[in-house]
Amino acid sequence: MNFKFISPYIILLSLLLSTISLKAQQSFQDFEKEKTYIQTNHVFYKPGEGMYFKIYVVKGNNNLPAEDSRVVNFEIIDPAGSVVKKLKYEITNGYAQGYFYFDEDMKGGIYKIRAYTTWMQNEEEKNAFEKEITLQKIVSPRILMKLDFPKKGYGPGDEVTADFSMRSLSSLPIPFYEADYTVMYNGESISEGKLITDKEGKKLLTFKLPDVLKSSDALLNIKVNYDGFTESISRNIPIVLNNLDVKFLPEGGTFINGIEQNIAFKILDEFEKPVDAVLAVYNQNHEKVKEISVYNFGMGSFRFSPVKSETYYAKVLKSENIAQTFNFPVAKNEGVVLNIQNENKKLNFTIISTEAKTITLKGSFRRKDLYSKVIQ
Repeated sequence: MNFKFISPYIILLSLLLSTISLKAQQSFQDFEKEKTYIQTNHVFYKPGEGMYFKIYVVKGNNNLPAEDSRVVNFEIIDPAGSVVKKLKYEITNGYAQGYFYFDEDMKGGIYKIRAYTTWMQNEEEKNAFEKEITLQKIVSPRILMKLDFPKKGYGPGDEVTADFSMRSLSSLPIPFYEADYTVMYNGESISEGKLITDKEGKKLLTFKLPDVLKSSDALLNIKVNYDGFTESISRNIPIVLNNLDVKFLPEGGTFINGIEQNIAFKILDEFEKPVDAVLAVYNQNHEKVKEISVYNFGMGSFRFSPVKSETYYAKVLKSENIAQTFNFPVAKNEGVVLNIQNENKKLNFTIISTEAKTITLKGSFRRKDLYSKVIQ
Protein backbone atom coordinates (compact mmCIF):
# COMPACT_ATOMS: atom_id res chain seq x y z
CA MET A 1 0.00 0.00 0.00
CA ASN A 2 1.37 3.39 -1.00
CA PHE A 3 0.87 6.47 1.19
CA LYS A 4 1.28 10.02 -0.04
CA PHE A 5 2.35 12.60 2.51
CA ILE A 6 1.10 16.20 2.19
CA SER A 7 3.58 18.86 3.07
CA PRO A 8 2.79 20.61 6.38
CA TYR A 9 3.41 23.94 4.61
CA ILE A 10 0.54 23.25 2.22
CA ILE A 11 -1.78 22.41 5.13
CA LEU A 12 -0.76 25.60 6.95
CA LEU A 13 -1.37 27.72 3.84
CA SER A 14 -4.80 26.14 3.32
CA LEU A 15 -5.82 26.88 6.91
CA LEU A 16 -4.59 30.46 6.61
CA LEU A 17 -6.61 31.11 3.43
CA SER A 18 -9.72 29.58 5.02
CA THR A 19 -9.34 31.88 8.03
CA ILE A 20 -9.00 34.95 5.82
CA SER A 21 -12.09 33.94 3.82
CA LEU A 22 -14.15 33.42 6.99
CA LYS A 23 -13.06 36.79 8.37
CA ALA A 24 -13.97 38.53 5.12
CA GLN A 25 -17.41 36.91 5.11
CA GLN A 26 -17.95 37.82 8.75
CA SER A 27 -16.85 41.41 8.04
CA PHE A 28 -19.40 41.74 5.25
CA GLN A 29 -22.13 40.19 7.41
CA ASP A 30 -21.36 42.64 10.21
CA PHE A 31 -21.72 45.54 7.77
CA GLU A 32 -25.08 47.32 8.05
CA LYS A 33 -26.94 47.89 4.80
CA GLU A 34 -27.01 51.46 3.54
CA LYS A 35 -29.64 53.56 1.78
CA THR A 36 -29.31 56.80 -0.16
CA TYR A 37 -31.68 59.67 -0.91
CA ILE A 38 -31.17 62.71 -3.16
CA GLN A 39 -32.77 66.08 -2.39
CA THR A 40 -32.67 68.70 -5.16
CA ASN A 41 -33.53 72.40 -5.14
CA HIS A 42 -35.93 71.83 -8.08
CA VAL A 43 -37.17 69.04 -10.33
CA PHE A 44 -37.55 71.19 -13.46
CA TYR A 45 -34.55 72.91 -15.04
CA LYS A 46 -33.64 74.79 -18.18
CA PRO A 47 -30.38 74.63 -20.15
CA GLY A 48 -27.99 77.12 -18.59
CA GLU A 49 -29.29 76.53 -15.05
CA GLY A 50 -27.60 74.74 -12.17
CA MET A 51 -28.86 71.98 -9.91
CA TYR A 52 -27.95 72.00 -6.22
CA PHE A 53 -28.42 68.72 -4.40
CA LYS A 54 -27.80 66.84 -1.17
CA ILE A 55 -27.16 63.10 -1.00
CA TYR A 56 -28.13 61.49 2.30
CA VAL A 57 -26.49 58.16 3.21
CA VAL A 58 -28.16 56.33 6.10
CA LYS A 59 -28.24 52.92 7.72
CA GLY A 60 -30.90 50.66 6.29
CA ASN A 61 -32.31 49.49 9.62
CA ASN A 62 -32.76 52.80 11.47
CA ASN A 63 -32.17 55.68 8.99
CA LEU A 64 -29.35 57.08 11.12
CA PRO A 65 -26.28 58.53 9.34
CA ALA A 66 -24.14 55.77 7.85
CA GLU A 67 -20.65 55.37 9.30
CA ASP A 68 -18.97 52.76 7.09
CA SER A 69 -18.88 54.44 3.68
CA ARG A 70 -16.77 57.54 3.18
CA VAL A 71 -17.60 58.25 -0.47
CA VAL A 72 -20.90 58.26 -2.38
CA ASN A 73 -21.19 57.87 -6.16
CA PHE A 74 -23.47 60.18 -8.16
CA GLU A 75 -24.59 59.65 -11.77
CA ILE A 76 -26.70 61.60 -14.26
CA ILE A 77 -28.45 59.56 -16.96
CA ASP A 78 -29.89 61.25 -20.07
CA PRO A 79 -33.31 60.44 -21.64
CA ALA A 80 -31.64 57.83 -23.90
CA GLY A 81 -30.30 55.94 -20.87
CA SER A 82 -26.64 56.95 -21.26
CA VAL A 83 -24.63 58.08 -18.25
CA VAL A 84 -23.51 61.63 -19.06
CA LYS A 85 -21.66 62.31 -15.81
CA LYS A 86 -20.16 60.31 -12.95
CA LEU A 87 -19.05 62.07 -9.79
CA LYS A 88 -17.81 61.10 -6.34
CA TYR A 89 -18.46 63.07 -3.15
CA GLU A 90 -17.06 62.76 0.34
CA ILE A 91 -19.67 61.89 2.98
CA THR A 92 -19.68 64.12 6.07
CA ASN A 93 -22.10 63.52 8.96
CA GLY A 94 -24.24 61.28 6.79
CA TYR A 95 -24.60 63.47 3.71
CA ALA A 96 -22.77 65.05 0.79
CA GLN A 97 -23.52 68.19 -1.20
CA GLY A 98 -23.03 68.85 -4.90
CA TYR A 99 -23.77 71.03 -7.90
CA PHE A 100 -24.31 70.25 -11.58
CA TYR A 101 -24.59 72.73 -14.44
CA PHE A 102 -26.84 71.95 -17.42
CA ASP A 103 -25.04 73.11 -20.56
CA GLU A 104 -26.96 75.05 -23.19
CA ASP A 105 -26.53 72.25 -25.74
CA MET A 106 -27.91 69.47 -23.52
CA LYS A 107 -31.04 67.89 -24.99
CA GLY A 108 -34.34 68.29 -23.22
CA GLY A 109 -36.28 65.48 -21.62
CA ILE A 110 -36.51 63.42 -18.46
CA TYR A 111 -33.15 62.70 -16.83
CA LYS A 112 -32.41 60.35 -13.95
CA ILE A 113 -30.02 61.00 -11.10
CA ARG A 114 -28.65 58.08 -9.12
CA ALA A 115 -26.69 57.75 -5.86
CA TYR A 116 -25.04 54.69 -4.35
CA THR A 117 -22.07 53.65 -2.23
CA THR A 118 -19.50 50.99 -3.04
CA TRP A 119 -20.93 48.73 -0.34
CA MET A 120 -24.37 48.96 -1.93
CA GLN A 121 -22.89 47.64 -5.19
CA ASN A 122 -21.75 44.50 -3.35
CA GLU A 123 -25.28 43.58 -2.29
CA GLU A 124 -27.23 40.96 -4.20
CA GLU A 125 -30.14 43.35 -4.78
CA LYS A 126 -28.96 46.71 -6.06
CA ASN A 127 -30.83 49.43 -4.16
CA ALA A 128 -29.31 52.61 -5.59
CA PHE A 129 -31.66 55.57 -5.19
CA GLU A 130 -32.95 57.08 -8.44
CA LYS A 131 -34.92 60.27 -9.04
CA GLU A 132 -36.32 61.85 -12.19
CA ILE A 133 -35.72 65.47 -13.14
CA THR A 134 -36.83 67.32 -16.26
CA LEU A 135 -34.67 69.50 -18.47
CA GLN A 136 -37.00 71.81 -20.37
CA LYS A 137 -36.13 73.36 -23.70
CA ILE A 138 -37.70 76.75 -24.30
CA VAL A 139 -40.79 76.47 -26.52
CA SER A 140 -43.08 79.38 -27.34
CA PRO A 141 -46.31 78.92 -25.34
CA ARG A 142 -49.76 78.84 -26.93
CA ILE A 143 -51.46 80.05 -23.76
CA LEU A 144 -50.39 82.13 -20.78
CA MET A 145 -50.62 80.32 -17.45
CA LYS A 146 -49.86 81.57 -13.97
CA LEU A 147 -49.49 79.48 -10.82
CA ASP A 148 -48.62 80.84 -7.41
CA PHE A 149 -48.99 80.09 -3.70
CA PRO A 150 -50.35 83.08 -1.72
CA LYS A 151 -48.85 81.65 1.46
CA LYS A 152 -45.08 81.12 1.46
CA GLY A 153 -44.83 78.36 4.04
CA TYR A 154 -46.67 75.08 4.70
CA GLY A 155 -46.12 72.28 7.20
CA PRO A 156 -47.32 68.71 7.85
CA GLY A 157 -51.06 68.25 7.39
CA ASP A 158 -51.60 71.82 6.14
CA GLU A 159 -54.15 72.66 3.49
CA VAL A 160 -52.36 74.26 0.55
CA THR A 161 -54.00 76.96 -1.56
CA ALA A 162 -52.77 77.65 -5.10
CA ASP A 163 -53.87 80.42 -7.48
CA PHE A 164 -54.09 79.27 -11.11
CA SER A 165 -55.10 81.31 -14.15
CA MET A 166 -55.22 80.84 -17.94
CA ARG A 167 -55.20 83.53 -20.62
CA SER A 168 -54.83 83.58 -24.37
CA LEU A 169 -51.81 85.13 -26.08
CA SER A 170 -53.96 88.22 -26.57
CA SER A 171 -54.40 88.28 -22.76
CA LEU A 172 -58.08 87.28 -22.81
CA PRO A 173 -59.36 84.93 -20.07
CA ILE A 174 -59.90 81.27 -21.01
CA PRO A 175 -63.11 80.48 -19.09
CA PHE A 176 -64.61 77.13 -18.08
CA TYR A 177 -61.65 75.13 -19.36
CA GLU A 178 -60.57 71.78 -17.92
CA ALA A 179 -57.06 70.97 -16.73
CA ASP A 180 -55.36 68.10 -14.89
CA TYR A 181 -53.31 68.62 -11.74
CA THR A 182 -50.85 66.37 -9.89
CA VAL A 183 -49.27 66.89 -6.48
CA MET A 184 -45.89 65.16 -6.12
CA TYR A 185 -44.00 64.49 -2.88
CA ASN A 186 -40.58 62.80 -2.84
CA GLY A 187 -41.06 61.87 -6.47
CA GLU A 188 -44.42 60.13 -5.91
CA SER A 189 -47.95 61.31 -6.66
CA ILE A 190 -49.98 61.98 -3.49
CA SER A 191 -52.96 63.75 -5.05
CA GLU A 192 -54.35 64.25 -8.54
CA GLY A 193 -57.54 65.36 -10.20
CA LYS A 194 -59.20 67.78 -12.59
CA LEU A 195 -60.03 71.46 -12.29
CA ILE A 196 -62.18 73.85 -14.32
CA THR A 197 -61.48 77.56 -14.60
CA ASP A 198 -64.19 80.10 -13.78
CA LYS A 199 -65.53 82.82 -16.08
CA GLU A 200 -62.36 84.86 -15.49
CA GLY A 201 -60.10 81.95 -16.42
CA LYS A 202 -59.06 81.42 -12.80
CA LYS A 203 -59.18 78.59 -10.27
CA LEU A 204 -58.39 78.50 -6.56
CA LEU A 205 -57.02 74.99 -6.03
CA THR A 206 -56.75 73.41 -2.57
CA PHE A 207 -55.20 70.14 -1.42
CA LYS A 208 -53.83 68.65 1.80
CA LEU A 209 -50.22 67.75 2.57
CA PRO A 210 -49.29 64.48 4.33
CA ASP A 211 -49.39 64.48 8.12
CA VAL A 212 -45.70 63.53 8.19
CA LEU A 213 -43.16 65.48 6.14
CA LYS A 214 -39.49 64.53 6.11
CA SER A 215 -38.51 66.47 3.00
CA SER A 216 -39.32 69.76 1.27
CA ASP A 217 -39.33 68.00 -2.11
CA ALA A 218 -42.93 68.74 -3.20
CA LEU A 219 -44.34 69.94 -6.52
CA LEU A 220 -47.66 70.98 -8.05
CA ASN A 221 -48.01 70.37 -11.79
CA ILE A 222 -50.96 71.46 -13.97
CA LYS A 223 -51.41 70.21 -17.56
CA VAL A 224 -53.77 71.62 -20.16
CA ASN A 225 -54.65 70.14 -23.56
CA TYR A 226 -55.16 73.20 -25.73
CA ASP A 227 -55.50 73.43 -29.50
CA GLY A 228 -54.11 69.92 -29.92
CA PHE A 229 -51.02 70.54 -27.75
CA THR A 230 -50.23 69.86 -24.09
CA GLU A 231 -49.14 72.87 -22.06
CA SER A 232 -47.99 72.57 -18.46
CA ILE A 233 -46.86 74.68 -15.53
CA SER A 234 -45.19 73.55 -12.30
CA ARG A 235 -44.24 75.16 -9.02
CA ASN A 236 -42.42 73.87 -5.96
CA ILE A 237 -44.69 73.84 -2.92
CA PRO A 238 -43.08 76.01 -0.19
CA ILE A 239 -42.75 73.40 2.55
CA VAL A 240 -41.09 74.56 5.77
CA LEU A 241 -39.00 72.14 7.84
CA ASN A 242 -36.43 72.68 10.60
CA ASN A 243 -34.09 74.76 8.44
CA LEU A 244 -35.20 78.38 8.91
CA ASP A 245 -33.23 81.55 9.41
CA VAL A 246 -34.98 84.35 11.34
CA LYS A 247 -33.40 87.78 11.70
CA PHE A 248 -34.66 90.49 14.08
CA LEU A 249 -33.82 94.10 13.18
CA PRO A 250 -34.62 96.74 15.84
CA GLU A 251 -35.45 100.15 14.41
CA GLY A 252 -32.45 102.37 14.92
CA GLY A 253 -30.20 99.32 15.14
CA THR A 254 -30.29 98.90 18.95
CA PHE A 255 -32.60 96.97 21.27
CA ILE A 256 -33.19 99.24 24.33
CA ASN A 257 -34.74 98.15 27.64
CA GLY A 258 -37.89 99.99 28.67
CA ILE A 259 -38.48 101.71 25.31
CA GLU A 260 -41.17 100.56 22.91
CA GLN A 261 -39.83 100.37 19.37
CA ASN A 262 -40.45 98.79 16.00
CA ILE A 263 -38.80 95.42 15.44
CA ALA A 264 -38.61 94.25 11.84
CA PHE A 265 -38.01 90.58 11.06
CA LYS A 266 -37.37 88.37 8.06
CA ILE A 267 -37.77 84.59 7.69
CA LEU A 268 -35.89 82.57 5.05
CA ASP A 269 -35.69 78.84 4.36
CA GLU A 270 -32.57 76.77 3.64
CA PHE A 271 -32.58 77.98 0.01
CA GLU A 272 -32.88 81.64 1.14
CA LYS A 273 -36.46 81.90 -0.07
CA PRO A 274 -39.04 83.87 1.99
CA VAL A 275 -41.32 81.94 4.34
CA ASP A 276 -44.72 83.06 5.65
CA ALA A 277 -45.10 81.97 9.26
CA VAL A 278 -46.56 82.83 12.66
CA LEU A 279 -44.06 83.35 15.49
CA ALA A 280 -44.49 83.44 19.26
CA VAL A 281 -42.15 85.46 21.48
CA TYR A 282 -41.15 84.03 24.88
CA ASN A 283 -39.08 85.32 27.78
CA GLN A 284 -36.38 83.37 29.60
CA ASN A 285 -39.08 81.76 31.80
CA HIS A 286 -40.71 80.35 28.63
CA GLU A 287 -43.77 82.59 29.08
CA LYS A 288 -45.37 83.73 25.83
CA VAL A 289 -45.38 87.53 25.69
CA LYS A 290 -46.37 88.18 22.08
CA GLU A 291 -47.55 86.54 18.87
CA ILE A 292 -46.52 87.97 15.49
CA SER A 293 -47.24 87.16 11.85
CA VAL A 294 -45.49 87.75 8.55
CA TYR A 295 -47.04 90.46 6.34
CA ASN A 296 -45.70 89.31 3.00
CA PHE A 297 -42.66 87.64 1.41
CA GLY A 298 -41.35 86.43 4.76
CA MET A 299 -41.16 89.93 6.27
CA GLY A 300 -43.02 91.70 9.06
CA SER A 301 -42.68 94.07 12.01
CA PHE A 302 -44.13 94.58 15.48
CA ARG A 303 -43.96 96.96 18.43
CA PHE A 304 -42.09 95.66 21.46
CA SER A 305 -40.73 97.00 24.75
CA PRO A 306 -38.10 94.76 26.36
CA VAL A 307 -37.99 94.52 30.14
CA LYS A 308 -34.70 94.94 31.97
CA SER A 309 -33.14 91.64 33.13
CA GLU A 310 -35.28 89.65 30.68
CA THR A 311 -34.12 87.87 27.52
CA TYR A 312 -36.32 86.75 24.65
CA TYR A 313 -36.55 84.13 21.96
CA ALA A 314 -39.07 83.18 19.28
CA LYS A 315 -40.56 79.89 18.07
CA VAL A 316 -42.55 79.09 14.95
CA LEU A 317 -46.21 78.30 15.66
CA LYS A 318 -47.26 77.86 12.03
CA SER A 319 -46.04 75.95 10.07
CA GLU A 320 -46.14 73.32 12.80
CA ASN A 321 -43.55 70.86 14.12
CA ILE A 322 -40.59 73.24 13.78
CA ALA A 323 -38.36 72.82 16.81
CA GLN A 324 -35.92 75.66 16.14
CA THR A 325 -35.71 78.66 18.45
CA PHE A 326 -34.44 82.11 17.48
CA ASN A 327 -32.86 84.45 20.02
CA PHE A 328 -33.59 88.18 20.15
CA PRO A 329 -30.69 90.64 20.24
CA VAL A 330 -29.54 91.34 23.81
CA ALA A 331 -31.15 94.59 24.95
CA LYS A 332 -29.02 97.46 26.28
CA ASN A 333 -29.85 99.72 29.21
CA GLU A 334 -28.76 102.92 27.48
CA GLY A 335 -29.27 104.26 24.01
CA VAL A 336 -31.40 106.24 21.59
CA VAL A 337 -34.38 105.02 19.58
CA LEU A 338 -35.43 106.75 16.36
CA ASN A 339 -38.93 106.03 15.05
CA ILE A 340 -40.21 107.27 11.67
CA GLN A 341 -43.88 107.25 10.65
CA ASN A 342 -45.18 108.15 7.18
CA GLU A 343 -48.56 109.84 7.54
CA ASN A 344 -50.28 111.73 4.72
CA LYS A 345 -47.01 112.07 2.80
CA LYS A 346 -45.30 113.55 5.85
CA LEU A 347 -42.53 111.95 7.86
CA ASN A 348 -43.00 112.15 11.62
CA PHE A 349 -39.91 111.54 13.73
CA THR A 350 -39.97 110.34 17.33
CA ILE A 351 -36.68 110.25 19.24
CA ILE A 352 -36.47 108.65 22.67
CA SER A 353 -33.31 108.58 24.78
CA THR A 354 -32.60 106.90 28.10
CA GLU A 355 -30.69 110.00 29.25
CA ALA A 356 -30.35 113.69 28.40
CA LYS A 357 -28.39 114.17 25.18
CA THR A 358 -27.85 116.63 22.37
CA ILE A 359 -28.85 114.98 19.12
CA THR A 360 -28.38 116.17 15.55
CA LEU A 361 -31.02 114.93 13.12
CA LYS A 362 -29.97 114.96 9.47
CA GLY A 363 -31.67 113.95 6.24
CA SER A 364 -29.94 113.41 2.90
CA PHE A 365 -30.72 112.12 -0.58
CA ARG A 366 -28.06 110.91 -2.99
CA ARG A 367 -25.33 112.33 -0.76
CA LYS A 368 -26.99 115.73 -0.69
CA ASP A 369 -28.04 117.12 2.71
CA LEU A 370 -31.70 118.14 2.73
CA TYR A 371 -32.43 118.62 6.43
CA SER A 372 -30.54 119.24 9.65
CA LYS A 373 -31.74 120.05 13.15
CA VAL A 374 -30.17 120.00 16.62
CA ILE A 375 -32.40 118.58 19.35
CA GLN A 376 -31.65 119.00 23.04
